Amino acid sequence: MMRLGREVRVSVAAAALGSLALGCTGRRLRGAGELNAEADTALFAAVVRAIADSTALPLRVDPRVGGPAEGESGPNGWLDAPPLVEMHRRVLADLGVATGSADIPQNCAGAGVPDPGSTEHRGCPPEHAVLVAIGLPRSTSPYASAKMRSYEAFRAAHVFIGPDGFRYTSYEYILTPTPRGWTLASRVPLIAGE
Repeated sequence: MMRLGREVRVSVAAAALGSLALGCTGRRLRGAGELNAEADTALFAAVVRAIADSTALPLRVDPRVGGPAEGESGPNGWLDAPPLVEMHRRVLADLGVATGSADIPQNCAGAGVPDPGSTEHRGCPPEHAVLVAIGLPRSTSPYASAKMRSYEAFRAAHVFIGPDGFRYTSYEYILTPTPRGWTLASRVPLIAGE
């Protein structure tokens, strides 16, 4: 496991997504102005519902998109795509899901750093929560069943944070179409750290 101390200045979530090749140049983001709004909205809503159903902790989803994509990366590995961020904000508001940065606060060390009451954790939030960054949809995944003819895959970094520090797990979410919309077919844990 990777241990991060108090000097964390980059987004663990964006780094986890980027390290997993999340920022693909997929067919959905050909340029910040070329979004398939109806399809992207339905897919993003479906993956957010799947994430919300997987946790009992308070959830905050970062409306930014993690991972680099063909020179379109912004600061700390976040994709610079304002129309996509605004669409994500609308979907999250419609679903009643809180938005928030998935960046780790300064002076909030990983959960493996001893003595949660020390100065290593003084920047950590007082309450436990899950911060989530979601990558771009992809139509390929090594984790999809060979029987699946149609699916979309997302990678999402979950940062579990609280007064005792943080840890993260990245997951692959596989969604399949149904007559009522997109539904979760599988969730595969990929990488974890603190």
